[in-house]
Amino acid sequence: MTNSVKTDASGVATDEKMVGRFKAVIEVEAKDEKKAYFEKKHELIDELVVHLRELAKNRNIKDFDLDLESLESMEGRMAMRLAMEPLGVNHLNVVKSLADIESDIILKRMLLKS
Repeated sequence: MTNSVKTDASGVATDEKMVGRFKAVIEVEAKDEKKAYFEKKHELIDELVVHLRELAKNRNIKDFDLDLESLESMEGRMAMRLAMEPLGVNHLNVVKSLADIESDIILKRMLLKS
């Protein structure tokens, strides 16, 4: 059995140890750019929801609602696709587009949950 000693970049022995792990979300951004990004993102989502609700109303579909938190899981996305089936818009990949738009929020939630 060999006793290997860790050395740093200068070649000196180090007593560095791994004592644990942590999860974090690190964001590097400009405040103005982030604000503009979120405004644009919310504008896109709001516009899409309004148009989908109008379509549901025109097709006499009651109780149409979009739960964006359901995009976190594949089961939730599938349920959303099934709910949109009567609207006839699944060929437009609306659920995928919503998941793409919400991907940063979904990733944060998933990282902080586990």
